[in-house]
Amino acid sequence: MNDDNIMSALDAAISGDQIAWKLLIDNLSYQVRLWAIRAGAELSDINDISQVAWLKLWLALNRGRRFTSGAEMLGYLQKCTRTEAIEVWRRAQRQPKCSDEEAQERGYTPVTHLFDGIADSDLRLLAYLWYGYSVKETATLMGMKASTVYKRRSRLHRDLQRASALFG
Repeated sequence: MNDDNIMSALDAAISGDQIAWKLLIDNLSYQVRLWAIRAGAELSDINDISQVAWLKLWLALNRGRRFTSGAEMLGYLQKCTRTEAIEVWRRAQRQPKCSDEEAQERGYTPVTHLFDGIADSDLRLLAYLWYGYSVKETATLMGMKASTVYKRRSRLHRDLQRASALFG
């Protein structure tokens, strides 16, 4: 599809033409899937990522977002695809690799005792950083400056190293 075809189909889809929306999806889904692959998505996640990207575009259009060209709309759709691929990857990283029972069966030593005596706010800070939030995001979520997050992270790292040496 060229730029003019994309814009005419998009304008018709905004007006409620379901056939135009289906035409857009049919002609551009292959490209969306390629963007997801390029973003590092697993093959099993590509259809889900594609659906979310199209949903985000549809929601943006329903909220009044307008594009001046087909290229601008494609750029937005690519950004939605890449963002969703990254989110799917992050969610997969957050999943535990095994349950506590499986860990004990495999002979892993629990480390929960290392967290005894650590304040809840420090545990929350550790959780944010563990789950892939940046220092800036963590600072925003916790209502503090990034420099404070850096200092607390360093102190916690030092304290956990000492605790692991004691219990190790």
